[in-house]
Amino acid sequence: MKVQQAYGQLSEAHVNMFAKTRIWQPELHGDWTWREAALDARAIAGAASRLSPGAAAVLRVMALHFPAVPAEEERLLSLARTESGLSGAETRLALRELELSGILFALRKQWGEYTYVMPVECLMLWQPVLWPLEAASLAADSDDKLPHGQPRPYRRALSKQLLSAFSTLAKADTTLTKKGVLPKRTIERLELAVELDEKLLRSYSMQWPHREHYPLTVAFVLEAACALGLLGQNGASLRWRNEALLNWLDKADNERERELLEWCLAVLMPQAGKEGRGMLWTAACMDRNWRSDRRWRSGAPDGQAEHSPISKKAFRWLDLMHDFGWMEVIDSEDDSGERWFRWSPALAGQAGEPAADSAITVQPQGELLAEEHCSFRIRWELELLAERISEERLVIYQLKQETIANALEHGRKADEIKAYLRAVSGGSELPHSVTTMLEAWTANVCRFSFTEAVLLRCDGEEMARVIDSIPELAPLLLGKLGPADYIVRRSGQEEIRRRLKLAGYPPRKGTVTEEAGPLSYPVVHVHSGMARVETEGTHGQWSDCAAFLYSPNALCGYEWCLYREREQPPVSQATLEAPKLWTNQLRAYHHSTRKELLEQALEWETPVELRMENGLHAFVPEQLVADESGSWAVVGLLREAGKPRQVRLTPGMWDEMRLVIPQASDQP
Repeated sequence: MKVQQAYGQLSEAHVNMFAKTRIWQPELHGDWTWREAALDARAIAGAASRLSPGAAAVLRVMALHFPAVPAEEERLLSLARTESGLSGAETRLALRELELSGILFALRKQWGEYTYVMPVECLMLWQPVLWPLEAASLAADSDDKLPHGQPRPYRRALSKQLLSAFSTLAKADTTLTKKGVLPKRTIERLELAVELDEKLLRSYSMQWPHREHYPLTVAFVLEAACALGLLGQNGASLRWRNEALLNWLDKADNERERELLEWCLAVLMPQAGKEGRGMLWTAACMDRNWRSDRRWRSGAPDGQAEHSPISKKAFRWLDLMHDFGWMEVIDSEDDSGERWFRWSPALAGQAGEPAADSAITVQPQGELLAEEHCSFRIRWELELLAERISEERLVIYQLKQETIANALEHGRKADEIKAYLRAVSGGSELPHSVTTMLEAWTANVCRFSFTEAVLLRCDGEEMARVIDSIPELAPLLLGKLGPADYIVRRSGQEEIRRRLKLAGYPPRKGTVTEEAGPLSYPVVHVHSGMARVETEGTHGQWSDCAAFLYSPNALCGYEWCLYREREQPPVSQATLEAPKLWTNQLRAYHHSTRKELLEQALEWETPVELRMENGLHAFVPEQLVADESGSWAVVGLLREAGKPRQVRLTPGMWDEMRLVIPQASDQP
C-alpha cells in the first residue's frame, strides 16, 4: 500500500487526532504538519523514542514479518505475544496506540475480521529505527580497498529505460484489440525498448493477465505507466495523460528514481516473504559507500538482534537493483561468492547537476550529443526526432530520414524541428549540413493527408497543382473543395497513396480525424513556437487502465476503519472490576486464591507479577493445567531481560504475586 492510498482516506479530524498524540506532538513545530513529519526520517526517529515498549514491540513484529504485506489482526497479535512476551491486553493496547498515532491503519473484511497495513514509504523510514543495521562498509572514496573482482556492466537507470519505453509507446498504435490487448507489433517494440531481465522479475512469482500476449517485462512497463498516473484508457485505446506525463518528466532525477523504488518495493515485497527485510535493509543503506552482502547483520534493541547474514535469496534483490540501474555491483573473483554493492548517485542522496534546457550538441553528421543532466523533457522530444545510438554518461542520438518522417507523422513541422534543435543546443545556428539534410528529408514527406470525411487535403495550392498534373488520379477524384481539398472515392485511397508515393510525394499514414488532430505523440516542451498539445482531450470516455500486474494483497475488498472509535479500550472492564487488593501490591496468597487470580488474568488477557527466588518477573499466563491428583500448574511466558521464555510453574514456585492491569498511553 502506498502513502497516497492510505492518506487519501483521512479526514482532517483524523489528521488532527494523529498530530495531537504525545508521539508526534514534539515533532510538530512552526508550519510542520503531521503529513510531513510522518514521512521525515528525523521526525520518525523522534516519534519512535516516545512509543511505549509494547507499541514498539508490536511495530517491530509488523516490520519483521509483514513488510509491505497486510497483517491479519489475530496473526499479528499471536506473533507479538510469542516474540515479545506481551499479553493479549498489552498487544491490543499497543495496536490502539499505533492506530491513534497514524502509524498502522486498520481495515475490516466483510465478515468482521481486521487487517493492519503500513504504507511502504513509511516502512522504509521506520525499518532502520526498528531494526538498526550493522554493516561493514568502505567509504565512497575507498575503491582501492575493495577486493579484486569483476564489476558488472553499466545499466541504464529504470527511469531512463521507462523513458525509452514510454516514448516508444507514444509512437505506436495503442488501439486495443478485441481481446483487450495492444497490437502485437506494439508489444514487440515495447519489449525491445528496455533491457530488463525477465528471469529476475519472474523469480518473484509475479502474475499478470494476458500472459499469452504480454511478456512480463512489457506488463511491468505498462503497470509502471499506470501506477505513475501517466496512462489511461480512452474508449478502446490507451492514451497518455499529458499533464501527468509532463510533471513526471519535470521531476528531479533523485525524486523520479525514489518514486520508482517505492513503487517497486510495493509491487515486489508481497512476493518476497522474509526476503523483504533484505530489501528494506539495503534501502536503509542508501549512500555511496561500498558494502558486502556477507558482512552485514541486523541489530535490534532489547537483545533481539539477528546476527546471521542476509539469506542467499536476497542476492536476487541486488541483481534486480543492478538490472534497474540503481546499484553498482562487483563480484569477487575468489570462490567466496561475495558481492560488493553501492547505490547509484540518484538514489544515494546526491542531487547532481540540475536539469538543463540547453544541454545538447548538434554535430555536422546529424549526431545529437545529450549531456548526462539533460532534462527528460528534451530527451522525450529527441526520442521522437532521432534514433538513440548509445547511452552511458553521454547519450548519443542520430538524426535519420525515417525518424524525421516519423516526427512529421506525429504532428511536428519542418520549421519547428529546426527551431527546436537550435533552442536546445544553446541558440546557435545548426551546422549547414544538418540544415540541408532536414530540408531534403522534410521537402516531400507528409505534404498530404486523408480525413475521416474522405477528403484528400493538400498543404497548399502548389501541391494541388501536383494532383492536377497526375492523370491517373482523375478517375479517383469526385470533386474539389476550395483551392487545396479534393473529395475522393473511399475505395480509391490506397491507389491514390501509391500514385503519390511513385510521384515522390508520400502522404501521411493512416487517416486524420478532425476531433483528435494529427498529434498522437505528446508535445511536452515549448521552444520557438512549437505548439503545446492540450491536456486530456474532451473526446471519448476516460477511465483507468485495467491492471497489468496482479496484486496478491489488493485492498479493494476491505473497509477502512481509521481508528475504531466505537470500541472501548481493551482493558477498560478489567480496570473497573479488578479488586484493588490484587493489583496494588505484591502479596502472598493461598494456592486456591493464586489459581483464582490467574484465572482472572487469563480472562482479561493481562500479565501478572511474580516474586520468585531470583527476583521479580513479569509472567503472561496462557493455560492452567491439572493432573489426576488434583494438583495444578500454569503454562505461560516468563519475561527475563526482555526475552520471553515458555515455562510451566506450580503454585509453590513463587512467593508473592499481583495482577497487572495494562494502562493505555496518554493518547487524546
